[in-house]
Formats: sequence, structure tokens, C-alpha cells
Amino acid sequence: MTRPRADREAPPSVVAPEDALAALEALVRAALAAGAVDLAGVTARVLPALLPEIHYAATGRIADVLARVTRVHSERERPWRPVLDRLEIEDWSVTTDGGPA
Repeated sequence: MTRPRADREAPPSVVAPEDALAALEALVRAALAAGAVDLAGVTARVLPALLPEIHYAATGRIADVLARVTRVHSERERPWRPVLDRLEIEDWSVTTDGGPA
């Protein structure tokens, strides 16, 4: 008994590339434009737009994007602030080119 031969080689699908970093930067810029003035505020506005399973990894990426698009100001001892029920981050203030964010 043999099984009929099937064509197992399917051509690859063509899909648009996903630029996750550009999308994250757009979310960070939107949070700043909406009035967020510190890392906790930006993070609290950006995380709800992302999948819950990537929240932890995204917090570091959000901080990286924020540091690149603004000027970071921090106190010597930075406060820890909650951004979601189960997530806290060390906070710092930022300034955009037009002054405080």
C-alpha cells in the first residue's frame, strides 16, 4: 500500500516586511505629542497598543526610542513608577526639541 504523491513544495508567500522599530517609534512620538513628559507616561501610553506577551521586552525598546528622540533628564535617584498592574519602571523626564515634552 502506498500513499499518492503530493506536491510538498509550495512557493513562498510574499508578505510586506514588518518594521517593528519604526512602528514603536511612531507610538512613542504619538505619546509625546499627547502630552507624556516622562518615561513612565510614555510607556503607560504605548504598552496598551502592544501584545501583552511582549510588554516586558518592549519597555527597554521604548526607553531606547525615547532616549534617541528626546533629551533625557534624570535626578540622581530616579523614582520607580507603575505603568501597568504588574510592571514598574525607573522613571526619567525628557525634553523634545521644542522644550519639555
